Amino acid sequence: FLNFVGNAMGRGPHARAEADRHRTNLMTVLVGETSKARKGSSEGHIREMLQRVDPEWTDNHIMGGLSSGEGLIYAVRDPIKKAEAVKEKGKPTGEYRNVIVDLGVEDKRLLASEPEFASVLKVISRDSNTLSALIRQSWDRGDLRTMTKNSPMSATGAHISIAGHITKDELMRQMNDTETANGFANRFLWICVRRANILPEGGGQPDYHVIVPRLHDALKRARSVGEVK
Repeated sequence: FLNFVGNAMGRGPHARAEADRHRTNLMTVLVGETSKARKGSSEGHIREMLQRVDPEWTDNHIMGGLSSGEGLIYAVRDPIKKAEAVKEKGKPTGEYRNVIVDLGVEDKRLLASEPEFASVLKVISRDSNTLSALIRQSWDRGDLRTMTKNSPMSATGAHISIAGHITKDELMRQMNDTETANGFANRFLWICVRRANILPEGGGQPDYHVIVPRLHDALKRARSVGEVK
């Protein structure tokens, strides 16, 4: 709930630690047994709640499939400009002008939902993959860039959260020493989850008629909040 709502709030609310601004974009991974910890079930109620509160955010800002740093930037990219030669009567004048070839993404909120987070860890372990570094940048500042010649995209002011699911065995097997030491793992909350009860038909529905109006008002207020002391 905190993960999803923190992303829906946007970049407004933040706390300061020295010169750094800590915003409400959380990166969490639920660690539990397959089909027993109810990782996916826990997310279902939250999606339903946010769908009733903010359907635009739920429909357009929850994505999956983290596979490359360039793909992450593209999802929250700035406008892309290209230098174009100025011509008069069909002949180049020697001058250039910037032309926008891609309008980019205006709303930079993104929640990456990764029910198979082991796949993300596998991708990160590949040589030359930039996903790990850009995930760290997105948590720290929200400004993403790669120094690649063929894809010189950037994203500024992004508000990126990650909600992942993984089993303990997969986590121990796929998390390498590099990602443990370089700060990647430090930016995540690793949460051990277990099923508390066996309920064949589930635990029923939350009181949406009570929660939804309160959450709607809270999100509306949060978007006008700046520094929280």
